[in-house]
Amino acid sequence: MATIEAPVADHLDLGEHNHHAVGLRRDALSFTETLAQSIANIAPTLTPAVNLQLVFGSSGNGTWFTYLLATLGLLLIGVCIKQFAGKTSTPGALYSYVSMSLGPTAGFITGWALILAYLATGVAVASYTVPYAQTLVKNLHFALPAVLMFALVVGLVWLIAYKDVRISAKMMLALEGISITLILILGAAMIAHTGLHLGPQLSLKGMTLNGLQGGMVLGVFSFVGFESATALGAEAKNPKRSIPRAVFMSTAIAGAFFILMSLVMVSAFAGYKTHLDDPNLVALSAMAEIAHAPFLGVLVSFGAIISLFACTLACVTATSRILLSMSRDGLIHAHLGKSHSTNATPHVAATACAILMFAVLTGLFLKGFAILDIYNMNGTIATYGFLLAYVLIAVGAVVSASRDKTLSPWLIFSAVVGTLFMGLAIKGSVSPWPAAPDNYLPEIFGVYMVLGLIWMFVDRARSGPKLRLSSGD
Repeated sequence: MATIEAPVADHLDLGEHNHHAVGLRRDALSFTETLAQSIANIAPTLTPAVNLQLVFGSSGNGTWFTYLLATLGLLLIGVCIKQFAGKTSTPGALYSYVSMSLGPTAGFITGWALILAYLATGVAVASYTVPYAQTLVKNLHFALPAVLMFALVVGLVWLIAYKDVRISAKMMLALEGISITLILILGAAMIAHTGLHLGPQLSLKGMTLNGLQGGMVLGVFSFVGFESATALGAEAKNPKRSIPRAVFMSTAIAGAFFILMSLVMVSAFAGYKTHLDDPNLVALSAMAEIAHAPFLGVLVSFGAIISLFACTLACVTATSRILLSMSRDGLIHAHLGKSHSTNATPHVAATACAILMFAVLTGLFLKGFAILDIYNMNGTIATYGFLLAYVLIAVGAVVSASRDKTLSPWLIFSAVVGTLFMGLAIKGSVSPWPAAPDNYLPEIFGVYMVLGLIWMFVDRARSGPKLRLSSGD
């Protein structure tokens, strides 16, 4: 693998330096398949299955309003992403965009944060396959070991990510579509039995500002990965048009679904024997019980499992391409920049992601952490990484547009207000300071980021002020 050395510029023209894309399958994905990457990474099924319960624990009757604010905030961040995605295409995603506008150091911070964010998201969602799988097999009197479930999910994710991005995209779209449809049917059946009582919700009865801020953390987490279609810049057809559309459409579709399911579930669970925020509640199974539709509950539980699987797959897909891009820029180990000669996938990076996910999942479980704790801790850490990347992309969009003399009031508004929404989520995650074990999460994220920066500066001092651009395999 040859290496080209170039001086570090204030920004990178990735239309010229397209070394990131070498070895990947060009123009392989249609718009629908590109949209599937973002939809699968959002994993809309996860909100009624898990996230909505946690948001309700903070926001109560204002759960739908929390999701409305999160939707608006991330649509505004999408405007900032469009500033880059409409001009250039690269598998480096937000890492590459920030590098273009704010320079290599800010780009590294973004990429380093996103690596942790996607991997932690993958760990969180893979962990929650266990309670839904156990719900499915409980009537068969069959015990499904959690570690075996982790191995099956992560192993199959690795195989598909290793094999072909086209298989990944088509599978993710089909699985998530089936799951969302089943949940909507179940929601309608549930409301047919309980009725729809919106008064307390529309008046935001009992919601406080602190509750809203706390709910925003997991409200934003429900959307994280909406930008992951940008990681397919080398593989999407007509990427400068299809990727911005995929980012906006995935956010709008998911946001509408989240708001609707918030209204439906908070209303239906108001008179249920178990509170919606009960940590032992398996929400989709309880919805089937309320609707007197046990068979539909089985189908929806299966849909939840395949959605969780699709999200894990999307996380590996996105992370492996960021690792490939950063490796080819000389920022991390060179082997992670290799692409498979036949499959045209970043197979080494995908393998590393799968190994890390399985190791963390198994380690936390064997240490005695409950599944919900694994999900919540990893989801919170992931949110920190995404929020940092979203704030940097907003700043970078304004800087880039100013440099290109295309800065508009709408872009300034989107960047400022979008950043304020992200700030609301950041404040909610640390104020009030969380109780153990969540009180260690901001520190873990901070230590991770500091270690990354030390690594970068030491490597830069050793190798000189150069950004190494690889020509590929």
